[in-house]
Amino acid sequence: KRGFGISVTEDAPVAALEKSLAVIARVLQDY
Repeated sequence: KRGFGISVTEDAPVAALEKSLAVIARVLQDY
């Protein structure tokens, strides 16, 4: 039940972390 973005308090920080990691990976791939 991970990463579905349902309003669960425990999943919110995980989703935010995965989002920021994806952004960082995208930026690193640009260089």
